[in-house]
Amino acid sequence: MECFESLDDAKKKIFVDLSSKNPQYQVIPFTSSTRPSDNKLWERMGQVVVKAIGQWVCFDVPVELDGKARTKRMYAIAYMKPTWFTIYVYNSRDDTSSMNAHTCSRVVVAASFGNLHAWATKKGVPTNHAKASMTNSLVNMCAYDIRPFAVVEGPGFHDVIQTALDIGFASKTPFLVDDLLQSQQTIKRRTMDRSEKGIVKLQGIAHNHFQNNGHASFSTDIWTDDATQTAYSADTMHLIDVNFIMHARVVSCDEFSEGTSHTTAAIHHDFLNSVFPFITWKEENVMVQAADWQVVVKSDVAGNNRGVEGMSSQFELDLCYCHRISIVINYVLRKQTRQVDGVKQAPVYLFYDESPFMYDMIDASKELVTYMKQTKLNKQPKNKMKQDVATRFDGLLIMLQSVSAELDESTELLKKKKQENRAEKILEELLDELIRLLHYFKLANKSLEPFNTPTFHFVGMWLAKLKAHLQPRDEPVTVNGANGKKMTIPANSENIAPIKVRLLKQLEEKFFLKPLHIAAAYLDPL
Repeated sequence: MECFESLDDAKKKIFVDLSSKNPQYQVIPFTSSTRPSDNKLWERMGQVVVKAIGQWVCFDVPVELDGKARTKRMYAIAYMKPTWFTIYVYNSRDDTSSMNAHTCSRVVVAASFGNLHAWATKKGVPTNHAKASMTNSLVNMCAYDIRPFAVVEGPGFHDVIQTALDIGFASKTPFLVDDLLQSQQTIKRRTMDRSEKGIVKLQGIAHNHFQNNGHASFSTDIWTDDATQTAYSADTMHLIDVNFIMHARVVSCDEFSEGTSHTTAAIHHDFLNSVFPFITWKEENVMVQAADWQVVVKSDVAGNNRGVEGMSSQFELDLCYCHRISIVINYVLRKQTRQVDGVKQAPVYLFYDESPFMYDMIDASKELVTYMKQTKLNKQPKNKMKQDVATRFDGLLIMLQSVSAELDESTELLKKKKQENRAEKILEELLDELIRLLHYFKLANKSLEPFNTPTFHFVGMWLAKLKAHLQPRDEPVTVNGANGKKMTIPANSENIAPIKVRLLKQLEEKFFLKPLHIAAAYLDPL
């Protein structure tokens, strides 16, 4: 009898197989003697069987039965139409042949099992009336519950709606939604229960991984709530087990244990408190800890992460490459503070003399956004101007793009107030050229930052791409655009060419490859 490790594996494999030209499975309609109950719904159902041996496809599911961890055998069934089918699952209620003839103990599907969702080879099409009815209900929800409109696009919301549709499809009689939904206390309790069980399971995975001499990567982040002045810290863990399955999870998110002190030693101590349950375990009543070389900490380049008493004193510290890109841009295009004879000087652009028009334009853009916000003029343009936020990877680019999008309309608004001189230093051609220069760094960040996808093998590729991008260009270049059409990129102006040289020098100093990057690219080429 064929079995699968999880529901998702089963549904996906069956869905793909039955849609192929030479499927290894087939659907055999239920007969009056084989269908689970007398409900006429089963007349359109069929068993998914292995074609070669005629056995019903099944898989075991982890469940909690009367407070004990067990497994439940589930069977694959198909709801059949003339030109399409939908895959569902069915449990035989402790192996009895009729669902109506047996009352069993309450079975709760384990949190790791996931939701029971249908996979269809052809989607049904809702009527316009159904769409209008759902839209009206969503409008009411946003208005009554004061929820953002974006909630309807969230995967969690879609999951709830799909679950409700599946329950309604499987139900014999209609019922009120109030009888189905649980209270907020129940949802909170179940959430905490699932979280605790998930943490315990993840700790077991980490312990086994370290016992097999594996490595794991941790990252930490600290921020402060401006309203309450409360500091928080969050830690994540990434590891790839022996089956090449990546586990990417948030392992801790709580108040910063060291209060308001963000010293090197305080951050190190808080990090150890958070990850300690994952890197330590008991062997014959003796506590064992993963070797320091097995724990890699991904972080930014802040000095309080690299001090004598910091995390780098115990673990390998690997600086985040998205932060490296940000450092390259900030060093060249943001004002820096220097000390002369022990006296802190006012922030200045380090390379102002090499491109004064460009730096003046950046300052003018920041001042324009500030003025537009303070005078409420920013409410009038369709696309609002956005101020540069230094903590964003692409904060400068976001600001410049917003200024470029509304420059003409904003200039007209400024003329009405006789303030058009505020936009005089914003040169449109230079602004567009600087945006093109920075946009490529944004593409690199987007490629390297995904949380659930390995990107180690991309580092070398983006280093080469960024180096090529920063080469000064004396003549126009014709390239293929995003839409497949040819587009011409003009030669660098005298304002951008020296900035490219400075960015390239910083990139070569801050963005370098390690042997692991080369090995990863070799093992997983593009």
